[in-house]
Amino acid sequence: MRVADESIGFGRQSYCAERAKLWTDAHEYGATKPSGMSDAQFSADRQKDLLNNAAGREISESYYNKQETQIIEQTQFYTDMGYLIRIKTDAQINYTYSQMLAIPTWTLINTNTAGRI
Repeated sequence: MRVADESIGFGRQSYCAERAKLWTDAHEYGATKPSGMSDAQFSADRQKDLLNNAAGREISESYYNKQETQIIEQTQFYTDMGYLIRIKTDAQINYTYSQMLAIPTWTLINTNTAGRI
């Protein structure tokens, strides 16, 4: 390891995890509410993103040394098992963004295989 790497924390798991959280959550804390989105919708969207960011970090901490296909498989497993959060219900899976905005209250639900491609 180079001295420069040590000065910014490379190789220290706790530092890397801390930085990953900072970077993955930065958008949610710095985002402004889009035009047409209610406060409740914006809050639900932010909550969904923060929970999914945490799941992504958990996968990365456990699978950082695995092949890309194994990481994708684990992410799909998290989706299938309901460890992630989504807003759309099965009936709304093909809704456009404007159609989703027309729904006044967004309920967060666990993921499943309904949205699989």
